[in-house]
Amino acid sequence: MAAQSSGQPVVYAPRASLAPVAAVTPRSPRKTSFHGPVEANAATARVLQIGEEVISQLVSAPMAKVRVNVEIGAEFPQGAAEQVHRALSKNATNLKFKVSKWEM
Repeated sequence: MAAQSSGQPVVYAPRASLAPVAAVTPRSPRKTSFHGPVEANAATARVLQIGEEVISQLVSAPMAKVRVNVEIGAEFPQGAAEQVHRALSKNATNLKFKVSKWEM
């Protein structure tokens, strides 16, 4: 016991014992990026399914920086009609394709 300045004794209660501390196990490193090239059949519109099931999950994750690259290739064994050529070229420009080119 110790004395206070008022002359009254100060009683210290014994400290409660601390609960045992569980061993901290290190977390395995978190995955930091996702990459998944896929070939999609245009006739089945699988591109929409990929958008709904994969891209939507990625963009809903907090703090995710999502980048989507789409590469389209088409061949016209008999040559593309001029109407198709103009429409696709215009659409590619309007949709801000980085590159769109036609080959002979």
